Amino acid sequence: MSLMDEQEIARQLTSLVKCRKAITADLDVHDVMPELLSKFVISHTDKQRIDHEKSAEDKADKLLTVLEEKAQKTLNVDIIPAFIQCLQQKYDWLYSRLTEDVTDATPACFENGFKKLMLTEEVMSEVFKDDHDHGLFSTPAGRRIKVLLESGGVPCLPTVAVEREELLKDIRQELETLKRNQYLVICGMAGSGKTVLGIQAVSDEKLVSTKFQNGVFWLAIGKECSESKDALLSKMRILCDKLGESKAPNSIEHGVDILRTAFMKRSDSLLVLDDVWRAEVVRYFDIGCRTLVTTRDLAVMDVVNGRVKYFKVEEGFNKEESLRLFAQALRIKDPDTLPKEAYEIHCQCKGSPMVISLISSLMQDHQVADSGRWAYYLESLSKRKYSKMRKARSYEHESIVDAISLSIESLSDKYRQYYYDFALFQDDVGIPCAVLMTLWNLKRYEVEDIMKDFVRKSMAVEEYDSNKKTYYYSIHDLQLDYLKYQLIADDKSEKDLHERLMERYMEVCGNEFHKLPDDGYAFFYLGYHIYKSGYHHLFPTIYLDLQFIGEKIRVTGPADLLVDIKKYLDFIVCEKEERLKLVEEIQTFAQLEGHKIYGQLDVDIIQIALQAPYLQRVHEQARKLARASPNRLYIEWTNAKSGMWKHPESTVLCSDHVVCAKFVGTGGNHFIAGLHNGTIQLCDLESSAVCHIFFGHSDTVNSLQAMKLNACFRKNGIVQNAAEDRLVFLSASVDKTCKMWDLQSVLEEVELLSAELKSGRLLGTSPSPKLRPDHWNFEHKRDDSYFTFEFHTASVTSAEFAMDGSRVVSTSLNEILVWDSTNGSVVFKISPYFEAFPDLTYQLCRVPPEKYPSYLICSAENQLVLLSPQRSTVYSSVEGHTMRIVDLIFLSADRFCSISENDIGMWKVIKNYPKGKTFRSRSLSPSRCVPPSILNGKLELPQKSNLLQPLDMNLLMTTSITSTDSGGKSPGSKSDCAPSSTNTLVQIDDGNVTITAIRDDILPKKGNGNYLCAAIVKNNEKYLLACGTSDHKIAIWELTARRFLGSFTSHNGWVTCLDFSAVDICTLLSGSEDHCVMVWDIEEEERGTKEPQKHSKFTSSFHESGAQKSHFVSAFISEKNTIQVYRDYKRLFETAQFDFEVTATALSPSASSNSYVVVGTAVGKIYRILFPASSTFVGGTPEKKFDLDIKQIGAHNLRITILQSDQTGQLLISGAADGSFMVFMNFMLIRHVSFSHRPVCGIHFPFLNNVVIICSQDGNVRMIDAVESEAPEFQHVRAPGEKHVTCTEMANDGTQIALGTTEHGIILYSLDKYVGMLCYKILNCQHKSPVRSLAYDAFGTKLAVGHDNGLVTIWKVEGDLFFEEKDLVLHKSWVRKMRFSPCHVSNSKWLITCGDKLVFWSLEKVRSIFYHIDLCCF
Repeated sequence: MSLMDEQEIARQLTSLVKCRKAITADLDVHDVMPELLSKFVISHTDKQRIDHEKSAEDKADKLLTVLEEKAQKTLNVDIIPAFIQCLQQKYDWLYSRLTEDVTDATPACFENGFKKLMLTEEVMSEVFKDDHDHGLFSTPAGRRIKVLLESGGVPCLPTVAVEREELLKDIRQELETLKRNQYLVICGMAGSGKTVLGIQAVSDEKLVSTKFQNGVFWLAIGKECSESKDALLSKMRILCDKLGESKAPNSIEHGVDILRTAFMKRSDSLLVLDDVWRAEVVRYFDIGCRTLVTTRDLAVMDVVNGRVKYFKVEEGFNKEESLRLFAQALRIKDPDTLPKEAYEIHCQCKGSPMVISLISSLMQDHQVADSGRWAYYLESLSKRKYSKMRKARSYEHESIVDAISLSIESLSDKYRQYYYDFALFQDDVGIPCAVLMTLWNLKRYEVEDIMKDFVRKSMAVEEYDSNKKTYYYSIHDLQLDYLKYQLIADDKSEKDLHERLMERYMEVCGNEFHKLPDDGYAFFYLGYHIYKSGYHHLFPTIYLDLQFIGEKIRVTGPADLLVDIKKYLDFIVCEKEERLKLVEEIQTFAQLEGHKIYGQLDVDIIQIALQAPYLQRVHEQARKLARASPNRLYIEWTNAKSGMWKHPESTVLCSDHVVCAKFVGTGGNHFIAGLHNGTIQLCDLESSAVCHIFFGHSDTVNSLQAMKLNACFRKNGIVQNAAEDRLVFLSASVDKTCKMWDLQSVLEEVELLSAELKSGRLLGTSPSPKLRPDHWNFEHKRDDSYFTFEFHTASVTSAEFAMDGSRVVSTSLNEILVWDSTNGSVVFKISPYFEAFPDLTYQLCRVPPEKYPSYLICSAENQLVLLSPQRSTVYSSVEGHTMRIVDLIFLSADRFCSISENDIGMWKVIKNYPKGKTFRSRSLSPSRCVPPSILNGKLELPQKSNLLQPLDMNLLMTTSITSTDSGGKSPGSKSDCAPSSTNTLVQIDDGNVTITAIRDDILPKKGNGNYLCAAIVKNNEKYLLACGTSDHKIAIWELTARRFLGSFTSHNGWVTCLDFSAVDICTLLSGSEDHCVMVWDIEEEERGTKEPQKHSKFTSSFHESGAQKSHFVSAFISEKNTIQVYRDYKRLFETAQFDFEVTATALSPSASSNSYVVVGTAVGKIYRILFPASSTFVGGTPEKKFDLDIKQIGAHNLRITILQSDQTGQLLISGAADGSFMVFMNFMLIRHVSFSHRPVCGIHFPFLNNVVIICSQDGNVRMIDAVESEAPEFQHVRAPGEKHVTCTEMANDGTQIALGTTEHGIILYSLDKYVGMLCYKILNCQHKSPVRSLAYDAFGTKLAVGHDNGLVTIWKVEGDLFFEEKDLVLHKSWVRKMRFSPCHVSNSKWLITCGDKLVFWSLEKVRSIFYHIDLCCF
């Protein structure tokens, strides 16, 4: 570096310093940082340092500091000019000024070269010789203000102090608007920094010079002075002396008169009363001036009510403020160089200004490297040894204990005892008002008044829950630790406190703990108080009681119960084997069924347990409780033991819709879930608990991937470099960012906590608190990630690691970026554009599993796009499916499958190399990465960039690229970018290799729901594919044999993500919109030995068998497309698999002389199956008959939508999707009629004859004689307007028929046996949701309407009038079926609704009796 270069940098820095104020005032750093990053002027670490600043000015100032440091350290003359160039477009005035200043002569202080370029006081004086506002009191006017403050008694700031900028800004704004005779009060608990805030607020040159020219007068009051009139009189005399009054007051009243007169002469002045403890102080100093008061107790201001502005200090230092204070104390420039213990101290005391300042003063005489002293103070804090940390230098209090004890000692005896009762509770737990009502045996308003007094004295924090309409109270950890510290010496006192709370709870619930009030606390912390009180004999009584288990799960969730059981297992079991077996069943019950109970007020755990006969002891306890409840209806699942129903191995309840989920860790017991609210949760399968929440994204997390990398990690809030590979994960979000997170550190902490839980070391602690006071959330906006990639301009739909993890491929709606995972530099950008599809958006981009990928595949709606990683202009697409592609999965480097909403495509990839050439690949060194640049605010990259290999410049210059178009046009041409004409093949040629992807097979989906997600695993030589569907199911395929293995469900919402375990390939993870993540063992499905579940379509009827005994006969469509018929719960038979999808069934009515099932298929064929109702056998196919009599009786052109027989069973009518219907008499076709262009959706026999009503989806309704083809139509009507009919229902007496529509309304027709349909009316529902199901009661006096959104509306029928009576709320999705009970069962007052759960409603009391979630049939 030459002297000339040194002088050049000196000139640049001089110009920057001169313009610093203008730059910080005008510059928005986000306008220049992308370009600075792209030019490698600053790093992502620098960007994070800048982003940590809060205000725009601070961020600009930090940016300038970073640039100055880099210029001085690297001696790079291009850094400052690069920054100046960034300003040219948007900040031309700054650009002009800086370029002019750079050309000016160098100041004299820089003439001796760059080595003297430290910004000393002389340098600053010369640079800022024209700037009169620089520095605090550095100008002549400022020094006069400083003298004015000192003469008024304003204390000097502590030698170590940090500005809390947001708080100071607010306080100064209030001071500026303060008027005469008004008060501004800074209120906070002991050690919250009120006094320092007051000093900093008035030590502002502009504020004092414009608002308080006559002076600021400071009086330190304190506790002793507040309680002594003589001390107060002395303070008045001091104030009179400061005001220049010749007379000294001889009494307080005399002093008030003198001071009032003195301040009238000095209207532009401020009086500060610091640390006021009594209201008398405020009353005596109410002298008509503007007054600033600092106090712990807001009640002292009651004497001047109406003239007060309050400012509560409820937060401590944030991380940056704490570390900055430590750095000042140790006289170091960079807080980032502090040891990790500094941050841990901040976390331990939650940023308490008192603790941070005290430790800073203690550390001032020591070195930053004195790690032993840092560890000593951290240990003292963690073990609550506050007495060891005593006053050093000029700190206000002798110790932390002294500061807190002053507040508590000032309370009355009664209130002091109330306050000591808080020693019962754990850190950070919000205590509901109802808990204190129980503990103190007081009424609500009495408790609120007591706590209001504590709040005003800054000894507690209150928060009001508007939903539950109650207050929650909490006290700071320091105050709570002080209370607990007082009880350490006396174990009996602590035990007595817990005993008193337990006795009060037992009195309230009458020793029936399931009747404990849901006060927001008892069910969470009952185990903790039982342990602390010594009432250990209650553990088995409570935790083995099914009713208590149900209430605890309902209130706290299953994870909290499982943690309690692990923690107190020895006390619950008491070495009794039978108890241990019951506990194990309770744990299983909580894991599998807990999510159905949590948060559901109407759930009945007895009914849920009755549906779990596989848990013998839990089931038996439920049976006993059911028999002991004669006034409740319970239903027992009689065929549950047959093994046909699949249960998840574990269920974890998350806080929002689950969008993506992945197994992580080596044990297979943990997974991460990305949620709709932007958080990522780490969950434990064994305890069903959420172990950790990662914050950082501001919107939905779309994808996750975990991998071991040599990456950075976050330790104690500080990003550090790893010495070896660590487990990290990558996330992509709707907020346009990708983030990388340290997972290993969190997993290590979680596993350590789990080990401590099993060892019993956590017995004296409570579960994770659910209610934390927001006021002490000292981390404002958390971002737990260690790296953020922000170059995308649209929602990022997916991101995945490529190769060894050194590259990341991220896909947004409008582009695909490949970037370096170590520093975020963009290596490659592709923005495919097709003229035929200008609005095409991209969902996924996948990298083949090979060392140097020669192609990429991408999905865009239903298009499959093949991309070249060599050249961004080489790409081609094909219509791979008719519906949207939801996933792309590689089976090998040359085979992949594409999963769309309605089918699965199997593809093979063929590579052809030009003759004489081979595919050349070398690893890409960081120095050869193509740096991105910013043009017109957009990210632009060189067109000839490379994804995973170095550029071959000779190849780029000499090789011509052949497009997929037969005309041989260049890839940049429009025809080259147009979609391929074939629907089975797509090809690209980048001059290095020709890639052809051919679809060689396609598998149609099974079931009704669309595929939404997929996962694949290889087991031996077989590939298992799992697909999540929109009808809440998981479909399993064996791809090698192209065989569908079946499906299962337990979710209540769309299945949005799936993942196979790397530890056990038959373990499958599923996430859903129902907030649940479930784990499944699919070994039986993989082997093909699992009984398939029943389909949602089925029919049923009662059959008489003599002796007044009825049997329930039902016919199901299985997932394997077979028909299963049951008599009660015993299966009569199962057919062989049909060749075409079965879409409808009809079962013979009880009055029929024959027993039969009629089956309709997707191709329109109709089969009749005769069977003897008393036999039990299996066999038969439509082609080959055994004991089953199977025959095809007719065929429509399109799918069969409905089958319906009359009351005798002789007449059968089929409806099809082409709008036609067929009439069969004794299975012989007698009529085939086409009357609509839309599918038939309803067939009803209103009278005891051959008259039938047929409805189609477009609203056409016909009443005809089904047998007599020559007979005239009774009536043909069409619903008014453009209606789409979704369902139909007829009243039992045949006098009315109702049609539900998607337009939120119901069309009603009155029926007459001789006249036909008389009139119609439309019922408009208040709920803007399509109607999905209808049901009349036995008397036609009530009509139930089920909606898409899960609501059930009951209409009351009085003649021709309908009244909307009530809404039933419990379902969360479509209500698909409904039935009222017959007239002889509860007078038709019972309603059964079926959707995501089965619900029995008693309409007399309007309550649900029981429901069963995850029903797959009705």
